[in-house]
Amino acid sequence: YMGAHYLQFIIKDHERAQEYYKITMSIEGSPPIVRRLYADAIFKALDYERAWQAWLEIYNTAEDERTKRVASNHLYTIKATMDMDTLKEAIAQYKEKYGRYPTDLSRLVSAGFLNSIPRDMDDKEYLYDSQTGEAKPPTIPWKR
Repeated sequence: YMGAHYLQFIIKDHERAQEYYKITMSIEGSPPIVRRLYADAIFKALDYERAWQAWLEIYNTAEDERTKRVASNHLYTIKATMDMDTLKEAIAQYKEKYGRYPTDLSRLVSAGFLNSIPRDMDDKEYLYDSQTGEAKPPTIPWKR
């Protein structure tokens, strides 16, 4: 799996790294971390749906609490990333239409840009700065 590691972290070719990790995972006795590296390569390739599924499988099959916690943090990051993309797009559309950022995220719903405001995995509201139009998660995943 060192070839995959090189592709992912040095070359930054996350698609090819996934292929090598898959090969490694099919070898009996491969280290458990390879599944996590594979899931991380999927995320870094910006395939959030597949990354979610890979990390969810790791979470559901974890044999120890540490692995479960690591997987949970990655799931948090993936959901927050997808939610930030949704919010950024809606905020940009709002600004294009009204010439300013919304005063709060609920304006995105009342103006028809979103059906509802997403919340993080811990059911907390995302932080929003109406001066800059930036939204961000309320929590650093590794400090949950």
